[in-house]
Amino acid sequence: MTVEFGGGCLWEDVDTALERHGLATVGGVVNHTGVGGLTLGGGHGFLTPRHGLTIDNLLKAEIVLADGTIFEASDDTNQDLFWAIRGAGAQFGVVTRFVSRAHRQDKVWSGTLAYPADKLPDLLRFANVLYERPNPDGHCFALGIGFGPDETSRVVSAIPLFHGSEEDAKQCFSGLLEIKATANNTEMMTTAKTNTLLNSVMDHGIRRLMGSGNITMPLNIEPMLQTAETFWEFCESRDGMGKSVLAIEFFPTDKIREVPQDATAYANRGDYYDAMTSFAWENPAYDSEIRQFNRSLCKRIRETNGYSATAGGHWSKGPVGVYINIEADSISPKDAWGVNLHRLRELKKKFDPNNVFNKWHGIAEDTAGTG
Repeated sequence: MTVEFGGGCLWEDVDTALERHGLATVGGVVNHTGVGGLTLGGGHGFLTPRHGLTIDNLLKAEIVLADGTIFEASDDTNQDLFWAIRGAGAQFGVVTRFVSRAHRQDKVWSGTLAYPADKLPDLLRFANVLYERPNPDGHCFALGIGFGPDETSRVVSAIPLFHGSEEDAKQCFSGLLEIKATANNTEMMTTAKTNTLLNSVMDHGIRRLMGSGNITMPLNIEPMLQTAETFWEFCESRDGMGKSVLAIEFFPTDKIREVPQDATAYANRGDYYDAMTSFAWENPAYDSEIRQFNRSLCKRIRETNGYSATAGGHWSKGPVGVYINIEADSISPKDAWGVNLHRLRELKKKFDPNNVFNKWHGIAEDTAGTG
């Protein structure tokens, strides 16, 4: 089964339409995100552990090049362009139509649990326990380190997702449920509803900066606790940063890594979980220091708990260790596309020789993007 959607859609539009038919496709963890940007940069979501990345479910796309030419790209037509847009699409044109796989999807057990900050060590230990279990069905959970509704109290939250009955879910996540929560809103729900649970964390109308890190498992707990403390202290020392969050997606990567590193332009198919920062604030005087702190915090996560570019050289190893969709800084092409960069540059000369599409993470020059 397939679903076709226009480039101007939000994931809410796609989720809602598919839900009516008992179907789902792989989108993001926030449903007010546009479909285009998330898809063309890879696309991680709650269904990724079960079905892979959004681009791994993409079957066909219609793209308008800089000269106005309209191409259809798929495994059968314009294969080179199809390879390139799956991971570097923003550098090649404007995608106006997507066709993706749609999957039968029953209700899942999911929802939000909130915990006091002193439960973070227990939650990290549970993550290690869950990692050691066989998990062919793609059960997962997201962990958020941030603040409560008052935007001052330290809070840790978890959003689990289990494919199956509530009874089986509570057995699988018993270690999570045994940790004393201050709130528990878990229930059987559609995946479309799960994709709304983080909307408030990423609401509009405020200054926001994101960053990409990663963690390897089993997690080294003490350095992560120190990183969380550093994050909390930074936010608490500045007014209006109570909507900021440091998050880890404990989403199994087996399906991502089933696809060869060079099968698409996307170069982040590694045996590690995504960690992300999302800083929110209102005072423009903080802009520079938050940007600098964001860089240093993400680097710290990669080097103390993750797969780091300095630990053996990702350029030769393969996976880059950076999810470009959440990397706000313009990083070097090598850091964005690793071993796939040479082919991307050759295709860039063919499809966008004047480098019209050059913003954010650039390809044409061995420097950061121009905007």
